[in-house]
Parts: sequence; C-alpha cells; structure tokens
Amino acid sequence: MKTIKIIFAALLFIFFCAVNVQAQKKEKQGQAQNTPLTPEQKAQKTQKHLQKKLGLSQDQALNVYDITLTHINKLQALKAQKNSGQKIDGAAKQEKVNYDTAINQLLTATQQQQWIQLKAEAKAKHAKNQSGAAPNTDTSTEDPEDYTGDQK
Repeated sequence: MKTIKIIFAALLFIFFCAVNVQAQKKEKQGQAQNTPLTPEQKAQKTQKHLQKKLGLSQDQALNVYDITLTHINKLQALKAQKNSGQKIDGAAKQEKVNYDTAINQLLTATQQQQWIQLKAEAKAKHAKNQSGAAPNTDTSTEDPEDYTGDQK
C-alpha cells in the first residue's frame, strides 16, 4: 500500500511540474507577442514578406522598405493628431491610396496582379475575423495587411 501511495505522489508531482512548465512557456509567448514593433521593424517585416510573396528584386525591396517606413510614420502622425483632438478627415484613407500607388509603381505587371491578390485575401480574412468568426490559428497563411503597417 505504501508503494502505491509513493507512486501516486510521484505521478502527481510530475503532473504539476509539467503544468507549471506549460504555463511558463505560454507566459513567455504572450510577452513576445505583446511587444509592439517599431516603425522600422514593421517596414522590414513588410519588405521581407513582399519580397517572399512577390519575388521582389533587391532594388525593389529597398524601395518597398522606404515607402512603407514613410507610410507607417505618416499613419502614426495622423493617429497622434486624431488623439489630440484634431480632425483628419479622410487623411488616413488618402495615405493608404498614396501607399498603394507608390508600391504599384515599383512592381512589374505580374507582381501587381500578385499584390492585388494578396490585398484581396487580406481583406477577406479581415472581414471574416470582424464578422465574429474565430480567428484563424493556422500559421501557414500570413495576413499581408499585417505587414503594411495598417492598424486594424
């Protein structure tokens, strides 16, 4: 009977240790996800994503980085203006149009079609998430809008 109690106590100890380790892993993952990216990090993330998805040349990638960084900084400035009580009537939408136009001018015809497709997929995914559906936990597909610096 003593051996059964000892075995049970050992199994219980192992179980609680495993639960504790899992909790610590989740806590570390949560901390990593909650750290906001700097504008430079966002621009670099966009650059890498578009380089991968659209097959950008090195020159195109550098231009995408510059355009995206400028776009993110302008959006942050507009957000600061809005938070301070100033009206920004459509300025963010106009900035998005300017950003899309600048990116399109860099791309070849094939890349432009791929860019349109990426944006359409991102818009559909965003609409699905906004409709109350559970967020997509599949990490194999990435949301291109996450890389443009646009805040949802």
